[in-house]
Amino acid sequence: MQERGSEGPSPFLSICIPSYNRPELLARLLRSIDVPGDTVEIVICEDMAPNRERVREEVQEFQASTPYRVRYFENTQNLGYDRNLRELIGKARGEFIVFMGDDDRFVPGKLDDFIGYLRSQPDVGYVLRSYLVEHDDGRSELFRYFPRSERFEQGFDELHEGIFSNHPVPGQEIRVSVDRAGPERHLEILVSRSGDPAEARVEGLSAVCTDSGE
Repeated sequence: MQERGSEGPSPFLSICIPSYNRPELLARLLRSIDVPGDTVEIVICEDMAPNRERVREEVQEFQASTPYRVRYFENTQNLGYDRNLRELIGKARGEFIVFMGDDDRFVPGKLDDFIGYLRSQPDVGYVLRSYLVEHDDGRSELFRYFPRSERFEQGFDELHEGIFSNHPVPGQEIRVSVDRAGPERHLEILVSRSGDPAEARVEGLSAVCTDSGE
């Protein structure tokens, strides 16, 4: 792997981006980040796509003009989506991580609001947020996992049945400081949905599903 970026104090939030073959859309996502520079780090794992050089160029161009800490890695083999997420969560240094697909982008002003929400919820270890879907015909549609904001209490069974068994990884935030020695265990639940309580490391924290405006 090849890292392009600088070390520094641990940020509050790691924006984790699995990248594959969409350099222009990745650049759009990077430009949509609009919070104070010391609040976040950006972690990108490029998964050996045919357009790797263009992805690298877009990242380098962004690095040259941004205050954000950008940590860029190039996988030595194609890992696929799930394993690339594992790479990201293992490299993240923030207290929370947020997964963003390389074709996603942040709604202006909402990331700062959301970070404020995370800071106000010290007992929450997992957040699933709603998002806007942009259709090809120009329409935008709000997607919500639940009809209203929901709070799930502590415990593997509650979280697994309510969230992990029903929803994909993007759109979710995880407090990784729960198990710094083995952060991949969080992702084990999210990716494989094995249902094995021995793999759960979020029992000490509750979870929240929020509207995008919270």
